[in-house]
Amino acid sequence: MFFKALAKINLFKPNIIPLVALVFAGFILLVLLILYFFSQQHSNLESVINQGEIESRKMRINSELMELARSRTRLLSQLTDLDDLFEQDEKNILLENAAGRYASLRNQLLELDISAEEQVIIDKQSEVIPLILPAFRKVVELAMRGNPSDGIRAKNLMYDVVLPRQGELIDLLGELIKLEQKTIQQLSENSRLSVQEMQY
Repeated sequence: MFFKALAKINLFKPNIIPLVALVFAGFILLVLLILYFFSQQHSNLESVINQGEIESRKMRINSELMELARSRTRLLSQLTDLDDLFEQDEKNILLENAAGRYASLRNQLLELDISAEEQVIIDKQSEVIPLILPAFRKVVELAMRGNPSDGIRAKNLMYDVVLPRQGELIDLLGELIKLEQKTIQQLSENSRLSVQEMQY
């Protein structure tokens, strides 16, 4: 009786070892799959957060560009209404400073990751800006001559060319900001979904 039981145990042992090994291997595989899943989710979440930061930075830059464009328009209008050369010169310095800041910010924007939709709008801006700058400079030049007839020409040029073109530029900046807001909202939703997937 004892030997029969011993024989059964000996026969059973060789069969249980592969089964235990298989279960253990399955467990290890499951753990690795779970770790891989969480690693992927973490990587996706990190990518979404990084992209969100880029989009936020682009929106901040475009908001400042819009404010600079408006500020330059106000300064130019004020300059054409002034008769004092020194006051005009002060406004002109402010205009030049704003122009330098605008150029710097635009270069910063172009160094960031630009989507195809954003590039279309930026290309339209690139068509408008060369039409604004020469007219802008001409208005300043005419206004600062101190001649009443040149002052009238400066105002006409400002109303006929500069202001409409500046309006176009500001509208295009507004389109970029709306596009970036939409992208940020989408990224926020993606981030929320990634966090939910990690929790479950």
